[in-house]
Amino acid sequence: LPSDSCPSLPSHASPFSFVLEIVPYLLATPSCFTKLLSTAVGLAIILASSMIKVPQILAILRAQSASGLSLPSLAFEIFCYEYNLAHYLRQKLPISTFGEYILILTQNIILLLLCIHFTTHSPPHIAAALLSTATSMLLLLFAFPTRLLTALISLNAAAPLLTRLPQVVANFRTGDTGALSGATFGGLALGALARVGTTMRDVTGEGKGLIVAGYAVSSVLNGVIAAQVLASEMRKKGAADGARNK
Repeated sequence: LPSDSCPSLPSHASPFSFVLEIVPYLLATPSCFTKLLSTAVGLAIILASSMIKVPQILAILRAQSASGLSLPSLAFEIFCYEYNLAHYLRQKLPISTFGEYILILTQNIILLLLCIHFTTHSPPHIAAALLSTATSMLLLLFAFPTRLLTALISLNAAAPLLTRLPQVVANFRTGDTGALSGATFGGLALGALARVGTTMRDVTGEGKGLIVAGYAVSSVLNGVIAAQVLASEMRKKGAADGARNK
């Protein structure tokens, strides 16, 4: 933590007395406590994100089907994570404010490959998907003008509408969520909500408001999908119980 806002702990603090020392110290320096709390939340989000899409990956593998997932929406979501990750890296912001982008992007690429595998069973299509995602990431990191990258950040508020709203509508129309994982979407909703707070605290400069808006919209829509999955599972369970009782 920067020394200008968070002075060093007293020199007599030892490993044995650290817990007793740190509590009154933080209470005496509220700005340091707020920054420390924000960083801790950010790191907790990164840790949780290492597994956030695993339930969805396992659901697809169990079903041997990508039913319920939209391939175009998933591809666009990957692009959104790529340009946001490139923006954060080029701005040299603390990794605690964006580390989950690396983990979720990796898991999204795995989901994309699984979707292509179960819908086309075509190795060339899988290879093309890997090449295109790698190429776009490199271009965003090293070739895109900064102004263009900042312009892409303006898509953040609209991106969840483009990636999640079609899923919400499709689930409503079919009344079935297929292989979608409620745990994954619920976790994404909570993570996005927490990111609203950490972004407000730790991120400065151009595009901050759009990033916050994107997280807020994402939290709402992911929460709606999680609720749809839960409702669909309850209907299926009720139908199965009814059939057994006949």
